[in-house]
Amino acid sequence: MYDVDTSALPFWGEDRNIKGGRDPLAIQNSSVIIYSDMVSGITNLTLHIRYNAFYCWLLTLIAKNVGNENIDSHKLQFKYLRRGELLYAYMMHFNYPDVTGSAGSTYAYNYDKEEVLNLAEGADIENKNLERGTYWKNPLGIFGQYYMGAMMQLRLVCPPDSTHSTYRPTPDGVKLQEIYSRAIDSQCETLFWDAIYAGEIRADMMPLLKSMALNNINGEEELEEYKQILSSPDNLGEDKVFNRYNTIKLLLAYISSHESSTRNFVLSFLKDNLLNAVKQNCQVSREELSWMLYEMNELSHSAYEAFHFSILYKLTDDNPLSVERLFGELKEEYDAYSSTFISYDWDIYQLYENQAALYREGAYGALLCESLQLMIAIKEICDKYKDILTDVAQKGGYQRHPGFVIELLRRLLGDQPHVNDWATVERILYAAINDHLSSSYAKSDIGQGLVHNYMLDEGVLWPLRKPVPVRTSPRLQNVIQYIRDIDLVGKEGERYVVTESGYKFLES
Repeated sequence: MYDVDTSALPFWGEDRNIKGGRDPLAIQNSSVIIYSDMVSGITNLTLHIRYNAFYCWLLTLIAKNVGNENIDSHKLQFKYLRRGELLYAYMMHFNYPDVTGSAGSTYAYNYDKEEVLNLAEGADIENKNLERGTYWKNPLGIFGQYYMGAMMQLRLVCPPDSTHSTYRPTPDGVKLQEIYSRAIDSQCETLFWDAIYAGEIRADMMPLLKSMALNNINGEEELEEYKQILSSPDNLGEDKVFNRYNTIKLLLAYISSHESSTRNFVLSFLKDNLLNAVKQNCQVSREELSWMLYEMNELSHSAYEAFHFSILYKLTDDNPLSVERLFGELKEEYDAYSSTFISYDWDIYQLYENQAALYREGAYGALLCESLQLMIAIKEICDKYKDILTDVAQKGGYQRHPGFVIELLRRLLGDQPHVNDWATVERILYAAINDHLSSSYAKSDIGQGLVHNYMLDEGVLWPLRKPVPVRTSPRLQNVIQYIRDIDLVGKEGERYVVTESGYKFLES
């Protein structure tokens, strides 16, 4: 009988949940490390730049009003912080219901009909199991889940340490909260504190808090402070790094020189940056090379994951297949397609775009052919600019993660001349099976659920779930939102435009 005390390994007969992991080959962290380095302090979850000022202000407000500016109760701090977040969500919902990116808005929408808004019931963590629940599951609130790490990267807040149990604004954070305090209406501070202290507020008081809103940055002093924060170096020490600042300038330059549609803006920027770098023989800035490596990572991941999904999608719940039979069916489809395949003269984006159509058609042998050609085309770029790209990767530490494009394609294709043949396809299919099973077993813990898409048992593949292939999101859409908030970029119809303030920033 299986005994967890004697064999702490996953037991496949155990009743367990399935996790929803979206990285079936465990390669996507190689992209995450690049965008994390390039836009520190901005995440895919930090939705508006003014939240940074609000949190500096709220942390200070809580400390000041409990009778001791050096408040040192973690529990008490987050009690009032969570109530403050819920009140802020109500304020946005009542005053600006059409503004997107307001965290907690779903809860505010569900309970906006009450004359008195019960902040304690909706925010205090001990109420999380009540019928209506609370506005946010994470006990550290929106701040803890979304903004805490980003604000530390921006050097706006200090974490708890050996002398304090609470989060506190840094000197830069204090400056920001003072500017925010001057920018909002004078009665907001008293009204806001009275509400979160009492745990309730009348709904008809919401208009009095409008000046605090995410979209209400009207004062030049506050706007300039945000620009200064985004322009500050990413690091401390003598060798300053300005990846975030230079990335913003790259985005502004792209918008100013292109008809920048708001649809698929990020993908268009990344494509243009990669093709321009190749056109310039990689004689471009470090930031452009880093984003080039990011996009090459993503393209190579898309190609490699196509091998995984070709295996997975050939399986059905009532039709598990042996590896031998599955490979035989894929080879038959591959041979029929490859005999007439045209490589589009190494047009990597034509190959990349073809993948989506082949997925829809269920033409998995053809998908393997196109995906292998995409790998070969990307490796041609890697080989041609190997020294330049390797130097940038080493300086950023990008090459240390599985999935880094140069190392990944060397592992899958080798160093010899590359041909599109079934022997190479079959080798990569086996690599995909091994990578998926290896990473899935590593991620599977007792009682924590499985991340397998399929299992292999005595040469037979059994499907478990069928996720869809996705790219990583490189935070650039959130960067666009930040620079729209501070009027560096505007929107005209379905396209972005650089504002007068944006051109001044670009020239700075």
